[in-house]
Amino acid sequence: MNKEKFVDYMKQLKEEFDRHEIINRGLEALCSESISVFYNNPLIDLVIDILSDEMDDMEWISYYIFECDWGERNEPFAYEGEEEYWVGSFEQLYDFLEKENGKQDHSCS
Repeated sequence: MNKEKFVDYMKQLKEEFDRHEIINRGLEALCSESISVFYNNPLIDLVIDILSDEMDDMEWISYYIFECDWGERNEPFAYEGEEEYWVGSFEQLYDFLEKENGKQDHSCS
């Protein structure tokens, strides 16, 4: 997959993810505090899986989304020895995945 398509798909995925966050906040506001409500869309998980498969990625896309808050967390994304990898955009994520394609020896931050 080329970078342009990857970035476009990630932007669309983020937009859908944000829409579901709005739905979740609305459901929480409607329900009592004693009830935990979460509307999950399995298609979001499917798209993440498809992108991961296409990029030969086993963990980094999910890590970027769920652990790094879509790259908004202000700390290194990964380390290799003394080298830090900062991934704050979809373009940087693509470059990181391309560089690491086939190599899974980094530790998560």
